[in-house]
Parts: sequence; C-alpha cells; structure tokens
Amino acid sequence: MITWGLSWTNAKIVGNYGSAPLMMFWRFFIATLSFAPIVWWHGQSLKITKEAIRIIILNSIFMVSYNYFFFKGTQVGFAGAGVQWLRDKVKLISNASDTEKIVKSLKSNSGIYLVPAFTGLGAPYWKPNARGIICGLTRDTSQKEIVRATLESVAYQSYDLFNAMKNDGLKPNLVKVDGGMIKNNWFSQFLSNIIDTKIIRPKVQETTALGAAFMAGLKIGVYKSLSDISKNWKIDQKFTPKISKSDRTKLLKGWDQAIRKTLI
Repeated sequence: MITWGLSWTNAKIVGNYGSAPLMMFWRFFIATLSFAPIVWWHGQSLKITKEAIRIIILNSIFMVSYNYFFFKGTQVGFAGAGVQWLRDKVKLISNASDTEKIVKSLKSNSGIYLVPAFTGLGAPYWKPNARGIICGLTRDTSQKEIVRATLESVAYQSYDLFNAMKNDGLKPNLVKVDGGMIKNNWFSQFLSNIIDTKIIRPKVQETTALGAAFMAGLKIGVYKSLSDISKNWKIDQKFTPKISKSDRTKLLKGWDQAIRKTLI
C-alpha cells in the first residue's frame, strides 16, 4: 500500500510537466523505482532475478496506465484556483462566496469566455505552452462577466473531459462532486447543465480531509470496515440538467471557439 502511494504520488508530480509521451516515460520510470524495493523485500533477497524484473515491469505498466488514463486524464486544470486568481490577483472579488451573488445578477454570459490556461492546457488538449485568453469583450463588459466566465470555464473543461470519456465508451449516469466550488449553488447547477448529467453534492464538501479522518478511524477501530464508513456519506443536494439542448450547444460552441483561439 505504501508503494502504491509512492508510485502514484511521485509519478503524478513528475508527470505534470512536459508533453504526454514525456509524462508517460517519467511515470514508468518513477513507478519502476517505487516498486523495486517491495519486490526485493518479498523475495527476502537483494538479488535482481528474472521474476523480480517481470513483476516490476508488469506492475509499473499497470500503475502508469491506471494513473495516466484515469487520474491525470480526469483533472481540470485551474478549477478552484481560477476563483483565487479573481480574488488575489485581479481583485475582482473580495471573497470566493461573492461569486454566486455576482453570477446570479446576470441573465447570460454575454458571449464572454475565459480559457484559464495559466499554466497550459491539460487533457484532452495537452498543450503545456498554451496561455489563457478572454474572448468576446465589448464596451459593455464588466467585472461581473469576467467572474462568470471564470466559473463557467470549469464546467466547460469538465465537459471536454466527459466528452473524451464518452468517445471511449464511458458515460456516467451521475457525478459526485466535492471541494470549495460546489458550495456555489449556481455553479453546481451550471455544471449539471453543461455536462448533461445529474450532480450529487455531499453534506461534507471537503471530502479529502474527511477521507483522511475516516481512514484514521478505520485504523483505530472507530469504524469496522469500508462499508461501515460509507454509511456516513450523506447527500446534501442533487442538481439535474435544466437547460435545452440548443442552449447547451450554443454555450459549448462559444467555448470551442475560445479554445481554438487559445491553441493558435
């Protein structure tokens, strides 16, 4: 289990830089190094045998494939960090909670799209040298439209990933979300609208911290099993798509045009 954690973490950190082929190389290399000690330990010998090499290579290939195509492939770059950018860098908001009130005051996005490629574009575009842009500015554009475009961009990036999954034959019936952004009811609903899928928000939104607490509780005997832990997961609210297909298509067309301009 420790080796799994080391392999996943190290390969993921190293793999955040460079092209897709380069990331695959680093993931394989780090995963191989991480697996080596445990293989030798199980064999109670520091000798490199053919069997040890075979196990290392097979496990490394599995780790890289699982890591690369699942974990890396489902990341949305600059999600919550986009709101931090609005607050800390461009000073368009004072607090993250301000965004919901701002976006609700607008009837539409007024054709404004922001592509937050501040550190490049990840999946499914893989363009580390791409940089962010704002499209559709007019004299009537205010800070409100910029705030809305930033929030919308997270949903659009999610759509791009779900669409890539769909092309590979995967289409989830529902999505469970967590994190600071989902406290925003408007965003949660917009996300459901764009990916055309039911969204379920838990009562405890900081799932990472909660998961660590659950694992600690499992270790000291507070919980008897993972099934016992799962009983503590509670639904806060459900969001279902509420826009027409034509409206969704129009919004996504605008995003696609913005992405194309980013990739030039």
